[in-house]
Amino acid sequence: MSEKRYQFLCFRGGFLKRITHNDRFTKDLYGDPCIGDLEIIENIDYHQFPQFERIIIAMPAGREKTLDVFQKYPLPMRYHPNSCIIEPDHKDEGIRDMIKQLKGKHEDVVVFGDGRNDIKMFQVAAFSIAMGNAIDEVKNVADYVTKDSDQDGIYEAMKHFGWI
Repeated sequence: MSEKRYQFLCFRGGFLKRITHNDRFTKDLYGDPCIGDLEIIENIDYHQFPQFERIIIAMPAGREKTLDVFQKYPLPMRYHPNSCIIEPDHKDEGIRDMIKQLKGKHEDVVVFGDGRNDIKMFQVAAFSIAMGNAIDEVKNVADYVTKDSDQDGIYEAMKHFGWI
C-alpha cells in the first residue's frame, strides 16, 4: 500500500500551525475540519519545511508497521485508534539545559510522562513519575505511577510525596 493513501497533519511551532494537504484528515479523524489554526496546502511539499514538531498520520492500528519510514525511525505512538503520532523524544536535552541554566541539582529533578517520547527524559531525571494512562513502556521505567492525567495525576503525586 502506498504512503500517499495516508493523511498527514503536521504541527510546527507548538500547536500554532497545523499543515495538511486537504481537510479530509480532520473530518475523518475528528469530524471537524477546523481544529485550531489549520492551513491547507493542496500541493504541499513537506520537504520545504526544515522541521516539524510532531506529525500525526491517520491510519488504522497496525498499518504503521507497513510504512518504509518506520524501518528507519521508531514506531509512532497511538493516542487515538484511527491515528498515530510521531513526536520528538529529546526532552532529556531540555532537562539537562534547565539544570545547567538554573544551576540546579540533578537530584532535585522530577519529571512526569505518559508516552514513548518521555523515556529518555525519565532516564536523566533523579525521579520519574508515569501517569496512570501512560503506556506500559513508560510505567516500567518510572519510579512511581500516579493517577491518569485527566484525574489530576500530577496533583495527586505531588500530594502523595508531600510536595504540596
